[in-house]
Amino acid sequence: MRNDRQRAASMGKCAGRERPKGASGRMNFTRERDRDFIRACSAVMERYRRLGRSVTERRIVEEALRSGAPFYYISLDHSLERVSKLLKDSSYGDRSIRCTARREMWSEITGKVAVELNRGRSTLTQCVAKVLERGSASRFFISLPYGIKIFRNHFKRQVGYEAV
Repeated sequence: MRNDRQRAASMGKCAGRERPKGASGRMNFTRERDRDFIRACSAVMERYRRLGRSVTERRIVEEALRSGAPFYYISLDHSLERVSKLLKDSSYGDRSIRCTARREMWSEITGKVAVELNRGRSTLTQCVAKVLERGSASRFFISLPYGIKIFRNHFKRQVGYEAV
């Protein structure tokens, strides 16, 4: 009989996305995250366009960052490793994660996993897998400057776009 980790890994999903064959450990979902972030930016821009109001790129990015992300864009293996350490030592995140947005993401995930664990019906691996597959992130966990960089890199290719 396989253990929980093997069972969860065999589910073929990772942060709500299909896992490429043979993939494990830390996976890079940067393209998917950036694509979803650009969609959120486009939705903000469209909303302002319909209102007939101008908007700065900073405001677009700020609103898109806060809009919520459909996934966490991280692998089960990496999440399991990180959440396990954070549950054992809550100060681990403060020491090991320099980026504030990442620290907030891990705090949110760990909190959701703790709620699942308190229900008492699932193992840690099952709880982490549930959070990644079912839960959407409260926001895009990237910094404002990096969000602006993604926005500019995408929209500079668009006809008529100028940074405001």
